[in-house]
Amino acid sequence: MAISALSSRHAAWFAAWVLLAPSAFAQAPDAATLLEEADRLAWMKAWSKAEPLFAEAHRLFEARGDPLNALHAKVGHLRAQLPRLAVPDVSRQLGDLLDDPRVQADDRLRLRVLVAKGETDEDLDPELARQSWQEAKSIAERLGDQATANRARGELGIVAALLGDIGASIMHLGAALNVAQTTNDTPSVVRWLTLSGRGFAEMGRPADALGYYDRALAAAATAEELSFPVMTYLGKGEALAKLERFAEAETTLKRGLDAATTLGSLAYQAELSLKLAVLAAQRPAGDEARRWLADARAFATRAGTNRVSAQVALEGGRLLRAQGQLSEAAALLDEGTGVARGMQERMALPRLLAELAEVRASERRFDDAAALLEEGSDLLEGLLAKASSPWVQARIVNGARDLFLARIRLEGLRGPDATRLFAIVEQARGRALLD
Repeated sequence: MAISALSSRHAAWFAAWVLLAPSAFAQAPDAATLLEEADRLAWMKAWSKAEPLFAEAHRLFEARGDPLNALHAKVGHLRAQLPRLAVPDVSRQLGDLLDDPRVQADDRLRLRVLVAKGETDEDLDPELARQSWQEAKSIAERLGDQATANRARGELGIVAALLGDIGASIMHLGAALNVAQTTNDTPSVVRWLTLSGRGFAEMGRPADALGYYDRALAAAATAEELSFPVMTYLGKGEALAKLERFAEAETTLKRGLDAATTLGSLAYQAELSLKLAVLAAQRPAGDEARRWLADARAFATRAGTNRVSAQVALEGGRLLRAQGQLSEAAALLDEGTGVARGMQERMALPRLLAELAEVRASERRFDDAAALLEEGSDLLEGLLAKASSPWVQARIVNGARDLFLARIRLEGLRGPDATRLFAIVEQARGRALLD
Protein backbone atom coordinates (compact mmCIF):
# COMPACT_ATOMS: atom_id res chain seq x y z
CA MET A 1 0.00 0.00 0.00
CA ALA A 2 1.41 3.41 -0.93
CA ILE A 3 2.07 5.72 1.98
CA SER A 4 2.15 9.36 0.89
CA ALA A 5 2.66 11.17 4.17
CA LEU A 6 2.40 10.97 7.93
CA SER A 7 -1.14 10.92 9.28
CA SER A 8 -2.21 14.32 10.56
CA ARG A 9 -2.76 13.07 14.09
CA HIS A 10 0.93 12.10 14.34
CA ALA A 11 2.37 15.07 12.42
CA ALA A 12 3.00 17.24 15.46
CA TRP A 13 4.58 14.36 17.39
CA PHE A 14 6.84 13.50 14.45
CA ALA A 15 7.92 17.12 13.99
CA ALA A 16 8.90 17.30 17.64
CA TRP A 17 10.77 14.01 17.37
CA VAL A 18 12.77 15.31 14.39
CA LEU A 19 13.69 18.51 16.24
CA LEU A 20 14.96 16.54 19.19
CA ALA A 21 16.84 13.99 17.05
CA PRO A 22 20.63 14.09 16.62
CA SER A 23 21.80 16.79 14.23
CA ALA A 24 23.05 14.23 11.72
CA PHE A 25 19.49 13.58 10.58
CA ALA A 26 17.43 16.31 12.26
CA GLN A 27 16.83 18.17 9.02
CA ALA A 28 16.24 15.16 6.77
CA PRO A 29 15.51 11.91 8.63
CA ASP A 30 17.26 8.95 7.08
CA ALA A 31 14.94 6.11 6.09
CA ALA A 32 17.15 3.44 7.65
CA THR A 33 17.31 5.37 10.94
CA LEU A 34 13.54 5.80 10.97
CA LEU A 35 13.01 2.11 10.28
CA GLU A 36 15.47 1.10 13.01
CA GLU A 37 13.65 3.26 15.58
CA ALA A 38 10.24 2.00 14.38
CA ASP A 39 11.43 -1.58 14.78
CA ARG A 40 12.67 -0.82 18.29
CA LEU A 41 9.33 0.70 19.27
CA ALA A 42 7.45 -2.22 17.70
CA TRP A 43 9.59 -4.64 19.72
CA MET A 44 8.54 -2.70 22.83
CA LYS A 45 4.88 -3.01 21.71
CA ALA A 46 4.70 0.80 21.40
CA TRP A 47 2.74 0.55 18.17
CA SER A 48 1.15 4.00 18.25
CA LYS A 49 4.61 5.57 18.37
CA ALA A 50 6.01 3.21 15.75
CA GLU A 51 3.22 3.75 13.21
CA PRO A 52 4.23 7.19 11.85
CA LEU A 53 7.88 6.13 11.61
CA PHE A 54 7.00 3.03 9.60
CA ALA A 55 4.84 5.18 7.32
CA GLU A 56 7.55 7.74 6.67
CA ALA A 57 10.26 5.09 6.24
CA HIS A 58 8.05 3.35 3.68
CA ARG A 59 7.59 6.59 1.76
CA LEU A 60 11.32 7.33 1.75
CA PHE A 61 12.33 3.82 0.68
CA GLU A 62 9.77 3.91 -2.12
CA ALA A 63 11.13 7.28 -3.28
CA ARG A 64 14.70 6.00 -3.39
CA GLY A 65 13.73 2.78 -5.22
CA ASP A 66 14.47 0.31 -2.40
CA PRO A 67 11.59 -2.18 -2.66
CA LEU A 68 12.78 -4.67 -0.03
CA ASN A 69 13.16 -2.13 2.75
CA ALA A 70 9.94 -0.47 1.60
CA LEU A 71 8.20 -3.81 2.01
CA HIS A 72 9.79 -4.24 5.43
CA ALA A 73 8.35 -0.86 6.51
CA LYS A 74 4.98 -1.61 4.89
CA VAL A 75 4.52 -4.75 6.98
CA GLY A 76 5.32 -2.83 10.16
CA HIS A 77 2.91 -0.07 9.23
CA LEU A 78 0.14 -2.54 8.43
CA ARG A 79 0.57 -4.24 11.81
CA ALA A 80 0.60 -0.87 13.60
CA GLN A 81 -2.71 0.06 11.96
CA LEU A 82 -4.40 -3.18 13.04
CA PRO A 83 -6.71 -1.63 15.70
CA ARG A 84 -8.35 0.50 12.99
CA LEU A 85 -8.55 -2.13 10.24
CA ALA A 86 -10.72 -5.18 9.56
CA VAL A 87 -8.79 -8.14 10.98
CA PRO A 88 -9.80 -10.57 8.15
CA ASP A 89 -8.54 -8.06 5.56
CA VAL A 90 -5.19 -7.64 7.33
CA SER A 91 -4.85 -11.41 7.62
CA ARG A 92 -5.50 -11.80 3.88
CA GLN A 93 -3.02 -9.07 2.97
CA LEU A 94 -0.33 -10.69 5.09
CA GLY A 95 -1.16 -14.10 3.62
CA ASP A 96 -0.75 -12.67 0.13
CA LEU A 97 2.63 -11.23 1.13
CA LEU A 98 3.79 -14.68 2.25
CA ASP A 99 3.28 -15.80 -1.36
CA ASP A 100 5.33 -12.87 -2.70
CA PRO A 101 8.59 -14.21 -4.24
CA ARG A 102 10.56 -11.45 -2.50
CA VAL A 103 9.24 -12.58 0.88
CA GLN A 104 9.83 -16.24 0.09
CA ALA A 105 13.46 -15.50 -0.83
CA ASP A 106 14.29 -13.41 2.26
CA ASP A 107 14.12 -15.19 5.63
CA ARG A 108 14.19 -12.01 7.71
CA LEU A 109 11.41 -10.42 5.71
CA ARG A 110 9.37 -13.61 5.86
CA LEU A 111 9.89 -13.77 9.61
CA ARG A 112 8.55 -10.22 9.93
CA VAL A 113 5.41 -11.10 7.94
CA LEU A 114 4.85 -14.32 9.90
CA VAL A 115 5.08 -12.53 13.25
CA ALA A 116 2.59 -9.88 12.11
CA LYS A 117 0.23 -12.55 10.79
CA GLY A 118 0.51 -14.63 13.95
CA GLU A 119 -0.44 -11.63 16.07
CA THR A 120 -3.29 -10.73 13.72
CA ASP A 121 -4.78 -14.22 13.59
CA GLU A 122 -4.82 -14.96 17.32
CA ASP A 123 -8.26 -13.40 17.76
CA LEU A 124 -9.45 -14.43 14.30
CA ASP A 125 -8.43 -18.07 13.90
CA PRO A 126 -6.05 -19.64 16.46
CA GLU A 127 -5.22 -22.49 14.08
CA LEU A 128 -3.94 -20.03 11.47
CA ALA A 129 -1.98 -18.27 14.20
CA ARG A 130 -0.42 -21.58 15.27
CA GLN A 131 0.84 -22.24 11.74
CA SER A 132 2.40 -18.77 11.49
CA TRP A 133 4.08 -18.97 14.90
CA GLN A 134 5.47 -22.44 14.25
CA GLU A 135 7.11 -21.33 11.01
CA ALA A 136 8.29 -18.10 12.63
CA LYS A 137 9.93 -20.08 15.44
CA SER A 138 11.74 -22.34 12.94
CA ILE A 139 13.04 -19.40 10.87
CA ALA A 140 14.13 -17.45 13.95
CA GLU A 141 16.05 -20.44 15.27
CA ARG A 142 17.70 -20.92 11.87
CA LEU A 143 18.73 -17.24 11.86
CA GLY A 144 20.03 -17.44 15.42
CA ASP A 145 17.43 -14.92 16.57
CA GLN A 146 16.78 -16.45 19.96
CA ALA A 147 14.71 -13.53 21.25
CA THR A 148 12.15 -13.81 18.44
CA ALA A 149 12.20 -17.60 18.68
CA ASN A 150 11.32 -17.34 22.37
CA ARG A 151 8.51 -14.91 21.63
CA ALA A 152 7.14 -17.36 19.08
CA ARG A 153 7.36 -20.13 21.70
CA GLY A 154 5.36 -18.04 24.15
CA GLU A 155 2.74 -17.15 21.56
CA LEU A 156 2.39 -20.83 20.73
CA GLY A 157 1.54 -21.27 24.40
CA ILE A 158 -1.19 -18.64 24.11
CA VAL A 159 -2.53 -20.29 20.96
CA ALA A 160 -2.49 -23.72 22.61
CA ALA A 161 -4.74 -22.33 25.35
CA LEU A 162 -7.11 -20.91 22.73
CA LEU A 163 -7.22 -24.33 21.07
CA GLY A 164 -8.00 -26.02 24.39
CA ASP A 165 -4.63 -27.72 24.97
CA ILE A 166 -3.92 -26.43 28.47
CA GLY A 167 -0.99 -28.81 29.06
CA ALA A 168 0.87 -27.55 25.98
CA SER A 169 0.00 -24.00 26.91
CA ILE A 170 1.54 -24.30 30.38
CA MET A 171 4.65 -25.96 28.97
CA HIS A 172 5.30 -23.47 26.14
CA LEU A 173 4.26 -20.32 27.94
CA GLY A 174 5.95 -21.21 31.21
CA ALA A 175 9.27 -21.93 29.50
CA ALA A 176 9.08 -18.81 27.35
CA LEU A 177 8.17 -16.62 30.33
CA ASN A 178 11.19 -17.85 32.27
CA VAL A 179 13.49 -17.05 29.34
CA ALA A 180 11.90 -13.63 28.83
CA GLN A 181 12.42 -12.77 32.50
CA THR A 182 16.04 -13.91 32.35
CA THR A 183 16.81 -11.98 29.15
CA ASN A 184 14.88 -8.84 30.17
CA ASP A 185 12.31 -9.16 27.38
CA THR A 186 9.97 -7.02 29.45
CA PRO A 187 7.33 -6.44 26.73
CA SER A 188 6.76 -10.19 26.48
CA VAL A 189 6.65 -10.61 30.25
CA VAL A 190 4.02 -7.88 30.55
CA ARG A 191 1.96 -9.24 27.65
CA TRP A 192 1.98 -12.87 28.77
CA LEU A 193 1.23 -12.08 32.42
CA THR A 194 -1.61 -9.79 31.32
CA LEU A 195 -3.09 -12.45 29.04
CA SER A 196 -2.77 -15.03 31.81
CA GLY A 197 -4.71 -12.70 34.09
CA ARG A 198 -7.35 -12.27 31.41
CA GLY A 199 -7.62 -16.04 31.07
CA PHE A 200 -8.24 -16.53 34.80
CA ALA A 201 -10.80 -13.70 34.79
CA GLU A 202 -12.69 -15.26 31.87
CA MET A 203 -12.70 -18.61 33.71
CA GLY A 204 -14.49 -16.92 36.61
CA ARG A 205 -11.40 -16.62 38.82
CA PRO A 206 -10.86 -12.84 39.09
CA ALA A 207 -9.05 -13.13 42.44
CA ASP A 208 -6.36 -15.30 40.80
CA ALA A 209 -6.23 -12.89 37.85
CA LEU A 210 -5.21 -10.00 40.13
CA GLY A 211 -1.90 -11.65 40.97
CA TYR A 212 -0.93 -11.85 37.31
CA TYR A 213 -1.97 -8.25 36.65
CA ASP A 214 0.08 -7.01 39.62
CA ARG A 215 3.14 -8.93 38.43
CA ALA A 216 2.67 -7.43 34.95
CA LEU A 217 2.45 -3.91 36.37
CA ALA A 218 5.60 -4.46 38.44
CA ALA A 219 7.48 -5.67 35.35
CA ALA A 220 6.22 -2.78 33.22
CA ALA A 221 7.52 -0.24 35.74
CA THR A 222 11.08 -1.26 34.83
CA ALA A 223 10.81 -0.11 31.18
CA GLU A 224 10.08 3.47 30.16
CA GLU A 225 7.98 2.57 27.09
CA LEU A 226 5.94 0.13 29.19
CA SER A 227 5.48 2.19 32.34
CA PHE A 228 1.78 2.64 31.50
CA PRO A 229 0.51 -0.77 30.28
CA VAL A 230 -3.06 0.25 29.51
CA MET A 231 -4.35 -3.27 28.81
CA THR A 232 -3.08 -4.42 32.18
CA TYR A 233 -4.87 -1.59 33.98
CA LEU A 234 -8.01 -2.39 32.01
CA GLY A 235 -7.88 -6.07 32.92
CA LYS A 236 -7.17 -5.40 36.57
CA GLY A 237 -10.04 -2.90 36.75
CA GLU A 238 -12.45 -5.43 35.28
CA ALA A 239 -11.27 -8.15 37.70
CA LEU A 240 -11.76 -5.83 40.67
CA ALA A 241 -15.26 -4.96 39.44
CA LYS A 242 -16.13 -8.66 39.24
CA LEU A 243 -15.04 -8.95 42.87
CA GLU A 244 -17.31 -5.97 43.65
CA ARG A 245 -14.33 -3.94 44.82
CA PHE A 246 -15.78 -0.97 42.99
CA ALA A 247 -13.72 1.83 44.53
CA GLU A 248 -10.46 0.04 43.70
CA ALA A 249 -11.74 -0.78 40.23
CA GLU A 250 -12.55 2.87 39.57
CA THR A 251 -9.13 4.01 40.79
CA THR A 252 -7.39 1.44 38.59
CA LEU A 253 -9.41 2.28 35.49
CA LYS A 254 -8.84 6.01 35.99
CA ARG A 255 -5.11 5.37 36.33
CA GLY A 256 -5.26 3.49 33.06
CA LEU A 257 -7.19 6.34 31.48
CA ASP A 258 -4.52 8.80 32.60
CA ALA A 259 -1.90 6.54 31.01
CA ALA A 260 -3.87 6.30 27.77
CA THR A 261 -4.21 10.09 27.70
CA THR A 262 -0.47 10.49 28.21
CA LEU A 263 0.18 8.05 25.35
CA GLY A 264 -2.37 9.81 23.13
CA SER A 265 -4.22 6.53 22.52
CA LEU A 266 -7.79 7.46 21.59
CA ALA A 267 -8.91 3.84 21.27
CA TYR A 268 -7.72 2.98 24.78
CA GLN A 269 -9.30 6.17 26.13
CA ALA A 270 -12.59 5.07 24.55
CA GLU A 271 -12.36 1.58 26.01
CA LEU A 272 -11.46 2.74 29.51
CA SER A 273 -14.17 5.41 29.51
CA LEU A 274 -16.64 2.72 28.48
CA LYS A 275 -15.59 0.47 31.37
CA LEU A 276 -15.98 3.40 33.76
CA ALA A 277 -19.50 3.94 32.36
CA VAL A 278 -20.39 0.28 32.97
CA LEU A 279 -18.89 0.48 36.45
CA ALA A 280 -20.91 3.61 37.26
CA ALA A 281 -24.09 1.87 36.06
CA GLN A 282 -23.35 -1.07 38.38
CA ARG A 283 -23.10 1.12 41.48
CA PRO A 284 -25.57 2.59 40.23
CA ALA A 285 -24.82 6.18 39.23
CA GLY A 286 -26.85 6.91 36.12
CA ASP A 287 -25.75 10.47 35.43
CA GLU A 288 -22.09 9.57 35.83
CA ALA A 289 -22.53 6.52 33.60
CA ARG A 290 -24.00 8.68 30.83
CA ARG A 291 -21.10 11.15 31.10
CA TRP A 292 -18.53 8.38 30.79
CA LEU A 293 -20.46 6.88 27.87
CA ALA A 294 -20.46 10.24 26.09
CA ASP A 295 -16.69 10.41 26.56
CA ALA A 296 -16.27 6.87 25.22
CA ARG A 297 -18.31 7.68 22.11
CA ALA A 298 -16.33 10.87 21.51
CA PHE A 299 -12.97 9.11 21.82
CA ALA A 300 -14.10 6.23 19.57
CA THR A 301 -15.30 8.70 16.93
CA ARG A 302 -12.00 10.60 16.99
CA ALA A 303 -10.08 7.32 16.76
CA GLY A 304 -11.90 6.49 13.53
CA THR A 305 -13.76 3.35 12.55
CA ASN A 306 -12.41 0.56 14.76
CA ARG A 307 -13.48 -2.39 16.83
CA VAL A 308 -13.75 -0.25 19.95
CA SER A 309 -16.60 1.65 18.28
CA ALA A 310 -18.59 -1.57 18.03
CA GLN A 311 -17.93 -2.39 21.68
CA VAL A 312 -18.93 1.12 22.76
CA ALA A 313 -22.15 0.73 20.80
CA LEU A 314 -22.93 -2.65 22.38
CA GLU A 315 -22.28 -1.71 26.01
CA GLY A 316 -23.67 1.79 25.54
CA GLY A 317 -26.82 0.47 23.92
CA ARG A 318 -27.41 -1.86 26.87
CA LEU A 319 -26.87 0.98 29.32
CA LEU A 320 -29.22 3.34 27.50
CA ARG A 321 -31.90 0.66 27.11
CA ALA A 322 -31.74 -0.10 30.84
CA GLN A 323 -32.35 3.60 31.49
CA GLY A 324 -35.34 3.64 29.13
CA GLN A 325 -33.68 5.82 26.49
CA LEU A 326 -34.78 3.66 23.58
CA SER A 327 -34.30 6.09 20.70
CA GLU A 328 -30.74 6.90 21.78
CA ALA A 329 -30.00 3.22 22.30
CA ALA A 330 -31.33 2.35 18.83
CA ALA A 331 -29.27 5.08 17.16
CA LEU A 332 -26.08 3.96 18.90
CA LEU A 333 -26.70 0.28 18.12
CA ASP A 334 -27.47 1.07 14.48
CA GLU A 335 -24.15 2.88 14.30
CA GLY A 336 -22.38 -0.07 15.93
CA THR A 337 -23.85 -2.63 13.54
CA GLY A 338 -22.61 -0.51 10.63
CA VAL A 339 -19.10 -0.47 12.09
CA ALA A 340 -19.18 -4.21 12.79
CA ARG A 341 -20.30 -4.99 9.24
CA GLY A 342 -17.62 -2.76 7.75
CA MET A 343 -14.85 -4.28 9.85
CA GLN A 344 -16.18 -7.84 9.51
CA GLU A 345 -16.48 -8.16 13.27
CA ARG A 346 -18.11 -11.56 13.22
CA MET A 347 -18.31 -11.98 17.00
CA ALA A 348 -19.60 -8.51 17.82
CA LEU A 349 -22.23 -8.26 15.07
CA PRO A 350 -24.65 -10.98 16.35
CA ARG A 351 -24.59 -9.45 19.84
CA LEU A 352 -25.26 -6.01 18.44
CA LEU A 353 -28.18 -7.42 16.44
CA ALA A 354 -29.56 -9.11 19.55
CA GLU A 355 -29.36 -5.91 21.58
CA LEU A 356 -30.94 -3.87 18.79
CA ALA A 357 -33.71 -6.47 18.58
CA GLU A 358 -34.37 -5.98 22.31
CA VAL A 359 -34.81 -2.25 21.67
CA ARG A 360 -37.12 -2.86 18.70
CA ALA A 361 -39.18 -5.27 20.78
CA SER A 362 -39.49 -2.66 23.55
CA GLU A 363 -40.73 -0.26 20.87
CA ARG A 364 -43.24 -2.98 19.87
CA ARG A 365 -41.67 -3.27 16.44
CA PHE A 366 -41.90 -7.04 16.66
CA ASP A 367 -41.33 -7.92 13.00
CA ASP A 368 -38.15 -5.82 12.90
CA ALA A 369 -36.93 -7.50 16.09
CA ALA A 370 -37.62 -10.97 14.72
CA ALA A 371 -35.73 -10.21 11.50
CA LEU A 372 -32.70 -8.96 13.43
CA LEU A 373 -32.66 -12.06 15.64
CA GLU A 374 -32.96 -14.35 12.63
CA GLU A 375 -29.99 -12.65 10.98
CA GLY A 376 -27.94 -12.94 14.17
CA SER A 377 -28.80 -16.63 14.58
CA ASP A 378 -27.80 -17.39 10.98
CA LEU A 379 -24.46 -15.62 11.49
CA LEU A 380 -23.68 -17.56 14.67
CA GLU A 381 -24.64 -20.92 13.19
CA GLY A 382 -22.27 -20.24 10.29
CA LEU A 383 -19.48 -19.29 12.67
CA LEU A 384 -19.99 -22.30 14.89
CA ALA A 385 -19.80 -24.66 11.92
CA LYS A 386 -16.32 -23.33 11.09
CA ALA A 387 -14.85 -22.78 14.56
CA SER A 388 -12.13 -25.22 15.61
CA SER A 389 -11.00 -23.43 18.77
CA PRO A 390 -12.84 -24.13 22.07
CA TRP A 391 -12.18 -20.49 23.01
CA VAL A 392 -13.82 -19.24 19.83
CA GLN A 393 -16.66 -21.74 20.25
CA ALA A 394 -17.27 -20.48 23.79
CA ARG A 395 -17.51 -16.90 22.55
CA ILE A 396 -19.99 -17.98 19.87
CA VAL A 397 -22.10 -19.91 22.37
CA ASN A 398 -22.19 -16.87 24.67
CA GLY A 399 -23.49 -14.83 21.75
CA ALA A 400 -26.07 -17.53 20.99
CA ARG A 401 -27.25 -17.34 24.60
CA ASP A 402 -27.98 -13.63 24.19
CA LEU A 403 -29.92 -14.33 21.00
CA PHE A 404 -32.00 -17.14 22.50
CA LEU A 405 -32.92 -15.04 25.54
CA ALA A 406 -33.87 -12.14 23.27
CA ARG A 407 -36.07 -14.44 21.19
CA ILE A 408 -37.84 -15.74 24.29
CA ARG A 409 -38.44 -12.22 25.57
CA LEU A 410 -39.75 -11.19 22.15
CA GLU A 411 -42.31 -13.98 22.16
CA GLY A 412 -43.40 -12.98 25.65
CA LEU A 413 -43.94 -9.39 24.53
CA ARG A 414 -45.87 -10.04 21.36
CA GLY A 415 -48.23 -12.52 22.92
CA PRO A 416 -48.15 -16.11 24.12
CA ASP A 417 -47.68 -18.56 21.30
CA ALA A 418 -46.82 -21.97 22.70
CA THR A 419 -45.75 -23.36 19.34
CA ARG A 420 -43.20 -20.63 18.60
CA LEU A 421 -41.89 -20.58 22.17
CA PHE A 422 -41.53 -24.37 22.27
CA ALA A 423 -39.59 -24.29 18.97
CA ILE A 424 -37.16 -21.71 20.38
CA VAL A 425 -36.60 -23.65 23.61
CA GLU A 426 -36.07 -26.91 21.72
CA GLN A 427 -33.59 -25.26 19.39
CA ALA A 428 -31.64 -23.91 22.37
CA ARG A 429 -31.72 -27.31 24.08
CA GLY A 430 -30.60 -29.08 20.91
CA ARG A 431 -27.72 -26.68 20.43
CA ALA A 432 -26.61 -27.13 24.06
CA LEU A 433 -26.71 -30.94 23.77
CA LEU A 434 -24.76 -30.85 20.49
CA ASP A 435 -22.09 -28.56 21.93
